[in-house]
Amino acid sequence: MKPLRIGLAGILSGILLGLSYLPWSPILTAFVAIVPLLYVLPKIKALPMIAVALLANLIAFGIGDWAVWQRLGALSGTGIWLLQAAIMTLPWALGHLIYHRHNPKLGYISMVSTWLMLEWAQAQFLGTWSGIQLGMAPIWVPVLLQWYAFLGVTGGTMWILALNIQITRYLWPAEAHTRKSALYSGLAVLLLPVLISWGMWMMYAAYYEDNSDVQIAVFSPSAEFHQPELEPVFSHIILTNNDGKGQSYFKSKYPNMSILAGEGQISNTFFYQIGVDTLKVLKYKSANANFESLSSQQLLISDIMGISQRHWQLADWPGGKTGMLNNSTLLRAEAVRIYAKQGSVLICALSPPEKQDGWYLQRQQAHSVARAIELRRPVLCSTFDGELLSVKGSGAYRIMKIDRQLGALIISNSRDSFFSNYGDLIGRLSIFVSIWLALATIVKPFRKK
Repeated sequence: MKPLRIGLAGILSGILLGLSYLPWSPILTAFVAIVPLLYVLPKIKALPMIAVALLANLIAFGIGDWAVWQRLGALSGTGIWLLQAAIMTLPWALGHLIYHRHNPKLGYISMVSTWLMLEWAQAQFLGTWSGIQLGMAPIWVPVLLQWYAFLGVTGGTMWILALNIQITRYLWPAEAHTRKSALYSGLAVLLLPVLISWGMWMMYAAYYEDNSDVQIAVFSPSAEFHQPELEPVFSHIILTNNDGKGQSYFKSKYPNMSILAGEGQISNTFFYQIGVDTLKVLKYKSANANFESLSSQQLLISDIMGISQRHWQLADWPGGKTGMLNNSTLLRAEAVRIYAKQGSVLICALSPPEKQDGWYLQRQQAHSVARAIELRRPVLCSTFDGELLSVKGSGAYRIMKIDRQLGALIISNSRDSFFSNYGDLIGRLSIFVSIWLALATIVKPFRKK
């Protein structure tokens, strides 16, 4: 195969992948993003395959996470960019090896399982990378993704990769009779999750929402402090700006109201800081009482390897048990899942006390929708300049700009989803599948077909 065609395949896949990694991704790009690389997979040798996959990843992560330079600086950012692209070349190296040494089906399986394993590992340990997941591409259309409550965003990545493979098998079949099977299996992989999601979307209100709804007012931070008027219907309020002004105003203006107040702490470091709290301050005020600190409520989150990664804070107040965290923690599904397991009915993600980069903020907002769908919990995500993203447990969302009016949030009794109970099984199981297939390249137990 000519080098020019190989290079063009890498460039095209890189651009499509980069667009898919953006937090406002054009949805359709993800479902054909790796088709050019899959086209050249059977036709070239190992070293050219690794080279073209590396080229595609360099372009993809350069587009999808260029803000890493702003957070880490030019030198560190370039190093992380190169390392990230090199790591995500491993699925193509192992996939190519098994494809040619054993058979095409096992090659595809090894490529997908290794991809899922690396996405999961990055989301567990490396906070900067956890926002770069292929399954996040269609997240702004939650009506199609209700099944994420079972398999999570990692399951979405598996779904998208499987569709790419089926499209490739249909366009360039190994044998003529396999084109029809690729078409039927591709349609099944595409339509079955969509139909399940549509049914779950229609039944969400009847199953999750009941007469125990609690209306909570929300006041979000802004550059200038406003003195909003509160409607009598509210008896609870969450303050996402804890600069002192909000506390004193609401305490004197509405003494009979229970108030939960918190201030976010910025977390733009590459690695998650072990033992660092997600909030600067978390306080609570009951009716006709003073504010009291809830710092004694914080515990440690441990990941699957037993390493304590972050504190979490859970506020048990009349409005409902609420998980209070920093916006950056939304990028890590396993961390947020702990809040649901502790009985929280609401996840409140507070902005840091300074303005954030627009793309990074959009990525956090996209992950707010993903966490809401996975955990079947309402999520509240605030920004520094007074914007508020309110997400229902179904993933339905609305963006409000808080000025003199307060945002309104309705929470109901929550039920744990499959993902809440068992976590990211797809990501964890992919570790064992990848290791098993890698060992298979040594002992060669499979005949090439």
